[in-house]
Amino acid sequence: YNYAGPGDLLPDLDAVTSPYLSGLIGPSYNQSLNLETVRGCPYSCSYCYYPKAFKGLRGFGLERLLAEFAWASARGVTEINILDPSFARRPDIRELLAALKGRGLRLNCELNAGLDG
Repeated sequence: YNYAGPGDLLPDLDAVTSPYLSGLIGPSYNQSLNLETVRGCPYSCSYCYYPKAFKGLRGFGLERLLAEFAWASARGVTEINILDPSFARRPDIRELLAALKGRGLRLNCELNAGLDG
């Protein structure tokens, strides 16, 4: 994919190679992993940059994330830090959380508790 500059977004985030699965980086020194599962945000908060860069929400595929969770578990990761601005807005959030169950991984993320749906 040839990146042309600002405003030219990848149509499919899975086209970006996972730095973990490709061996580019490993778990942090404290056995945690920082991970983004979505880019963008469906809201237009005036104080936030996300909606100014892109209107809407794009996510990495569930299959890729499951591979990253399996990779993390196999390397003794104990904690995953989700860096998403809108983690709870993933359309497949239930499946994603179910995939984490039983892996012995702690999950940290930010949520908007007042949102419905």
